[in-house]
Amino acid sequence: MTKRILFDFKDDIHFDGKSLYKSFEIKHSLLYEKLNYLTPLDSVINKIYEYDMKSAGFSVIKKYKLLSKSVIADLEKMNKKSQREMIGILQINNKKLKKDIPKHIKQIRKLFFEMNNIQEHEVLSIKNDAIFIIGRKLRYTKFDGVDFVIKNTYDIYHQIENFECYYNKREERLDIKGINDSTVEDHMKGICTFIMDCFDYIILGRYDSLRKYLKQFAQDYKSRKLPLIYYKEFNHINKYRIQSELQDEDREYVLISPHYDSSVKADLNIAFNYLYFVLPMINQYLTFHVRTIRK
Repeated sequence: MTKRILFDFKDDIHFDGKSLYKSFEIKHSLLYEKLNYLTPLDSVINKIYEYDMKSAGFSVIKKYKLLSKSVIADLEKMNKKSQREMIGILQINNKKLKKDIPKHIKQIRKLFFEMNNIQEHEVLSIKNDAIFIIGRKLRYTKFDGVDFVIKNTYDIYHQIENFECYYNKREERLDIKGINDSTVEDHMKGICTFIMDCFDYIILGRYDSLRKYLKQFAQDYKSRKLPLIYYKEFNHINKYRIQSELQDEDREYVLISPHYDSSVKADLNIAFNYLYFVLPMINQYLTFHVRTIRK
């Protein structure tokens, strides 16, 4: 099957009828059709580029003339936050606009996949107007007023529990999808430090050192030798759990004052972080039974 598309030798793709046509066999992935997608792999150890469609809603409104010139001009004068809020308000009373915006974002995703010949194994994740690409920077990122920009780069992706963990080693930056940023920040000197330490060993290929680290960490964790923050449950509740036989789960949680007595650790139920974060790392990197891609 062949398809003719507008093609330009520049990085911009123009739709003015003057660009050259190029026929080619369709070999790219069809994952662009998905609004949301996540690789089935547990881990990816490679350069990862997060391409973000810049001002996606407004860009497709302007490109496809989904609103009047005067409304588009007014939107263009707004800052990003106000613009996004106004587009949301406009969609409440304009059902056609509400349908057209995601339809045209999908069209742009399709062009992005076609022009860069993106293969399924290169796609880590799709989150509507954000596409995470494994292993290479892409040439074609501008589509006649709709631009993709690299928002973030990462060295490793790892799925832990229901969280998507992305880590940039040089910047020592850990981004986690599936939990509030404020909660992640709260745990940066706790369980998130453990996650980043593991990632550092993995990225460098120092698996012997990783195994030693995991064994020692597990011993220290279970012996309650680590700072208190390591035992705060890394979840949406984000509290310490005390030992309790109560059936009411809400009553099993207690907030610990920053001015705590070290003996309080003896009263904590420390199972959660061990079961959902430490043990999975042990199971995967001590046994190496993990679906991992490394290039």
